[in-house]
Amino acid sequence: MQSSHVRLASGVGMNYWELPGLDDVYLEDSWVREVQVGDKSIRFTLDLVLRENNPRYKPPLSGEQYCYAPATLKFDHATQIKWTPSDVKPAVDPDGSVDFGNIDNFVVDGDVYHLEGDWGEATIYTSTPPRIDFAE
Repeated sequence: MQSSHVRLASGVGMNYWELPGLDDVYLEDSWVREVQVGDKSIRFTLDLVLRENNPRYKPPLSGEQYCYAPATLKFDHATQIKWTPSDVKPAVDPDGSVDFGNIDNFVVDGDVYHLEGDWGEATIYTSTPPRIDFAE
């Protein structure tokens, strides 16, 4: 697994999987399907990779490397969101769905969350931890 641990200006960084609710997912190989940015929130619609200790985990489907589940990574109650979308065109998967790549980097420094990928770059300032909501 590649590391998403980076030291920010304060010198105190942490891995995303140390956050409650994100310890049993793997974002680096999850597919970003959509990014929705609001005034005080940002949402990443994902085909989320589940680790084996996730209660929703099932063996990967034939031809797939991981167990995927449709989910949304949500950041709410932000005091500020710095959003830079990418100019990269999304890939279109064989089933016709759009694929904006992965969340390649996710850095946590206190109440600041910084995420990067082919889809763009986002820095979110919020005291509310991110959460994952699974599609039912």
